[in-house]
Formats: sequence, structure tokens, C-alpha cells
Amino acid sequence: MNAKLATAIAALDNLVNYFIPSRIAADRDTRNRAHVFLVSHILGPFIGNVVPISIYLLDPAPGYDVAVLAASITLFWVFPFILRAGAPYNTLALVSIENLIFCILWSCYFYGGVTSPTLAWVLVIPLLAFFYLGSSSKLRAIVMLMFAANVAVFSFFYSLVSKSTTSCRPPRCRGSGLSQRRRHQSMWQ
Repeated sequence: MNAKLATAIAALDNLVNYFIPSRIAADRDTRNRAHVFLVSHILGPFIGNVVPISIYLLDPAPGYDVAVLAASITLFWVFPFILRAGAPYNTLALVSIENLIFCILWSCYFYGGVTSPTLAWVLVIPLLAFFYLGSSSKLRAIVMLMFAANVAVFSFFYSLVSKSTTSCRPPRCRGSGLSQRRRHQSMWQ
């Protein structure tokens, strides 16, 4: 068992190292940040796509919202290739964080609002900013401004656009937290 795990970890490390360009590998700090970035982008969609898959399986009439969420989560697999192609690392990390913010707010809008089980992922944003961007206070401030702007835009559209309702009703969706959507929306209408 330990030998298989060690082999799997070594294979993942080799895959990650493949995507790290030589200019990034030359700087130890940037290389370590890129390593975390790549591991999360290679493994993250496997974890993240559990949400749209669950929604798809539980919702008797899943709509475009599930497809958009799945596509935006799957999009994280493109980032290692873009890094390998030579994109500036910090810019790519910021775009990745923006995509994560979009995924979180999108799923919250369509499935539960402030009671959404995916809202807790908001806590991951500052952690990823720290691990991806290091000690740069300027880049962290950019992330916080990005988050504030996204919440403002989200709130604006939330107040203007009529809320759709999910076809995922209790008791089928109770375990997922998705049944909270209707109650949340009636509070804000």
C-alpha cells in the first residue's frame, strides 16, 4: 500500500514538474507557489465537480446552471497548460482566483444563496491567495478587491434579475443542502 501511494505521489510530482517553466523553476519561492498552484489545478476539478455531479443526479430537471458550473470547474484543468505555454504566473493565479470566485458565487446564486452548502468555499479564497501569490501585499489587495467587486456585481444582478427556482425539492435534495434554495429566495423577494 505504501509503495503504491509513493508511486502515485511521485507520478503527480513528475506531472507537476512538467508544467513548471524553467524561468519559474529557477526561483525557489515562485517554484513552490507554482507547485501548489499546479497540484490544486490538477486535482481540484476532481473534488470540485462533485458539486455539479450531485446537483445533476439529485435535480430531476437540471438546467444550464449545472452545465456552466461544471464547465467553470473543469476549466481549471486548462491553467497548467497555459502556465507551461509561458503565461505570467501572477496574472494566471489572479485569473484562477477569479474563476474560483465565479464558481462559488454562481453555485450560491442557483443553489441556496446565503444558505448554500458551497458558500463555505469562500474561506478558500484568501488561503489560495496566500499560497499562490506569496507575501505580496499588493497582489493580496488585488484579490480582496476582486472579491469585493464580484460580490457587488453578484448582489446587483441578484437584486435585478428574477430568481429562478430549482426543481430539486425535499426530500430528495435535503441531504445536499439544495432544498434551502426556495426558502432563501422567499426571504429576499
